[in-house]
Amino acid sequence: MVLVSASAAVKVKNGPQLPLDLTLDPESYTLHSSRLGAAGDANGADKDEHTLPDGTIVLLAVTAVDVEMKPAKVELTLRENTKTALTGSLLVANADAVEQLVTAESARKVKIENKADKAVTVEILTCRDGDDG
Repeated sequence: MVLVSASAAVKVKNGPQLPLDLTLDPESYTLHSSRLGAAGDANGADKDEHTLPDGTIVLLAVTAVDVEMKPAKVELTLRENTKTALTGSLLVANADAVEQLVTAESARKVKIENKADKAVTVEILTCRDGDDG
Protein backbone atom coordinates (compact mmCIF):
# COMPACT_ATOMS: atom_id res chain seq x y z
CA MET A 1 0.00 0.00 0.00
CA VAL A 2 1.00 3.59 -0.61
CA LEU A 3 -0.41 6.78 0.85
CA VAL A 4 -1.60 9.41 -1.63
CA SER A 5 -3.06 12.78 -0.72
CA ALA A 6 -4.35 15.79 -2.61
CA SER A 7 -5.32 19.17 -1.29
CA ALA A 8 -7.22 21.82 -3.19
CA ALA A 9 -10.18 24.15 -2.90
CA VAL A 10 -12.63 25.70 -5.28
CA LYS A 11 -13.25 29.32 -4.32
CA VAL A 12 -15.84 31.71 -5.69
CA LYS A 13 -15.01 35.37 -5.13
CA ASN A 14 -17.45 36.66 -2.51
CA GLY A 15 -19.03 33.21 -2.53
CA PRO A 16 -18.59 29.68 -1.30
CA GLN A 17 -15.41 27.71 -0.91
CA LEU A 18 -15.39 23.94 -1.32
CA PRO A 19 -12.44 22.06 0.19
CA LEU A 20 -11.40 19.10 -1.94
CA ASP A 21 -8.93 17.32 0.33
CA LEU A 22 -8.53 13.57 0.01
CA THR A 23 -6.34 10.76 1.25
CA LEU A 24 -6.17 7.37 -0.45
CA ASP A 25 -4.31 4.18 0.36
CA PRO A 26 -4.26 2.37 -2.99
CA GLU A 27 -2.30 -0.81 -3.62
CA SER A 28 -0.01 0.85 -6.15
CA TYR A 29 0.55 3.82 -8.43
CA THR A 30 2.09 4.46 -11.83
CA LEU A 31 3.54 7.64 -13.28
CA HIS A 32 3.89 8.17 -17.01
CA SER A 33 5.77 11.22 -18.26
CA SER A 34 5.94 12.41 -21.87
CA ARG A 35 7.75 15.32 -23.45
CA LEU A 36 5.87 16.24 -26.60
CA GLY A 37 7.08 18.44 -29.44
CA ALA A 38 5.12 21.45 -30.68
CA ALA A 39 1.74 20.85 -32.30
CA GLY A 40 2.01 19.67 -35.88
CA ASP A 41 5.52 18.25 -35.50
CA ALA A 42 6.36 16.59 -38.82
CA ASN A 43 7.89 13.55 -37.10
CA GLY A 44 4.87 12.88 -34.90
CA ALA A 45 6.72 13.89 -31.72
CA ASP A 46 3.63 15.86 -30.69
CA LYS A 47 1.75 12.62 -29.83
CA ASP A 48 2.06 9.79 -27.30
CA GLU A 49 0.02 6.91 -25.93
CA HIS A 50 -0.10 5.45 -22.41
CA THR A 51 -1.69 2.16 -21.34
CA LEU A 52 -3.38 2.37 -17.96
CA PRO A 53 -2.78 -0.39 -15.39
CA ASP A 54 -5.18 -3.27 -14.85
CA GLY A 55 -7.44 -3.23 -11.82
CA THR A 56 -9.68 -0.57 -10.37
CA ILE A 57 -8.22 2.89 -10.92
CA VAL A 58 -9.24 5.06 -7.97
CA LEU A 59 -7.37 8.19 -9.03
CA LEU A 60 -6.40 9.68 -12.40
CA ALA A 61 -4.35 12.87 -12.37
CA VAL A 62 -2.98 14.57 -15.49
CA THR A 63 -0.84 17.68 -15.77
CA ALA A 64 0.38 19.45 -18.91
CA VAL A 65 2.93 22.26 -18.70
CA ASP A 66 5.13 24.08 -21.19
CA VAL A 67 8.86 24.76 -20.81
CA GLU A 68 8.05 27.78 -18.60
CA MET A 69 5.94 25.51 -16.30
CA LYS A 70 2.76 27.28 -17.40
CA PRO A 71 -0.43 25.28 -18.10
CA ALA A 72 -0.33 23.84 -21.61
CA LYS A 73 -3.12 22.79 -23.96
CA VAL A 74 -3.27 19.13 -24.93
CA GLU A 75 -5.93 16.81 -26.25
CA LEU A 76 -6.63 13.52 -24.48
CA THR A 77 -8.45 10.58 -26.00
CA LEU A 78 -9.70 8.69 -22.95
CA ARG A 79 -12.46 6.71 -24.65
CA GLU A 80 -12.34 5.42 -28.17
CA ASN A 81 -12.83 8.35 -30.58
CA THR A 82 -13.78 10.75 -27.77
CA LYS A 83 -11.33 13.63 -27.48
CA THR A 84 -11.13 15.89 -24.44
CA ALA A 85 -9.37 19.26 -24.45
CA LEU A 86 -7.24 19.86 -21.37
CA THR A 87 -5.38 22.98 -20.35
CA GLY A 88 -3.19 22.46 -17.32
CA SER A 89 -4.59 19.72 -15.12
CA LEU A 90 -7.25 17.11 -14.51
CA LEU A 91 -7.98 15.23 -11.28
CA VAL A 92 -10.55 12.47 -10.98
CA ALA A 93 -10.51 10.72 -7.61
CA ASN A 94 -13.45 8.35 -7.86
CA ALA A 95 -13.25 4.82 -9.25
CA ASP A 96 -16.71 4.95 -10.88
CA ALA A 97 -15.95 8.29 -12.55
CA VAL A 98 -12.59 7.06 -13.85
CA GLU A 99 -14.27 3.93 -15.21
CA GLN A 100 -16.75 6.14 -17.10
CA LEU A 101 -13.86 8.11 -18.61
CA VAL A 102 -11.76 5.09 -19.58
CA THR A 103 -13.86 2.11 -20.58
CA ALA A 104 -12.87 -1.40 -21.62
CA GLU A 105 -13.60 -0.59 -25.28
CA SER A 106 -10.68 1.84 -25.27
CA ALA A 107 -8.26 -0.95 -24.25
CA ARG A 108 -7.39 1.30 -21.30
CA LYS A 109 -5.21 3.56 -23.41
CA VAL A 110 -4.83 7.31 -23.10
CA LYS A 111 -3.75 9.05 -26.27
CA ILE A 112 -2.14 12.46 -25.84
CA GLU A 113 -1.65 15.15 -28.48
CA ASN A 114 0.02 18.51 -27.96
CA LYS A 115 -2.09 21.43 -29.20
CA ALA A 116 0.40 24.15 -28.13
CA ASP A 117 2.90 25.88 -30.39
CA LYS A 118 5.79 24.83 -28.12
CA ALA A 119 6.99 21.65 -26.43
CA VAL A 120 5.05 20.41 -23.40
CA THR A 121 5.50 17.86 -20.66
CA VAL A 122 2.52 15.68 -19.76
CA GLU A 123 2.42 13.53 -16.63
CA ILE A 124 -0.24 10.93 -15.89
CA LEU A 125 -0.52 9.53 -12.37
CA THR A 126 -2.84 6.62 -11.68
CA CYS A 127 -3.57 4.92 -8.38
CA ARG A 128 -4.90 1.40 -8.46
CA ASP A 129 -6.68 -0.86 -5.99
CA GLY A 130 -5.84 -4.51 -6.39
CA ASP A 131 -9.25 -5.97 -5.65
CA ASP A 132 -9.86 -7.06 -9.23
CA GLY A 133 -6.55 -6.85 -11.04
